[in-house]
Amino acid sequence: MRELNEQCYITFYGDWIGRPCDNVFHVKTIEENAERIKIVLDEYEVVVDNPQNIQSEAKEYTIAHADKVIIYENWNVFRIYEKNAERLTKTEDGHTEALKTESPYYAVCVSILS
Repeated sequence: MRELNEQCYITFYGDWIGRPCDNVFHVKTIEENAERIKIVLDEYEVVVDNPQNIQSEAKEYTIAHADKVIIYENWNVFRIYEKNAERLTKTEDGHTEALKTESPYYAVCVSILS
């Protein structure tokens, strides 16, 4: 587990929480294992299932591919991204929609601000 306590922007397949660059989060910790990564922010917890191609640099932490990304807000499911061979979907408030993404979007991209 890495403790960071850094300000950041975070995106999921190029999708933001709120409007782009409107919300700044504090990434507190990142816990990694082979099957799952957990990123703890202020009010959110991001769980990434089957993460692949992980890169960690001083100013950016990226996960190129994942089967599922679940975002919890105060222990309740806020949003779910699921990717399979056919499509990528986003579920929020009980509504599921197909997303169109093209490279270079990462499953998760944490950009550290400092």
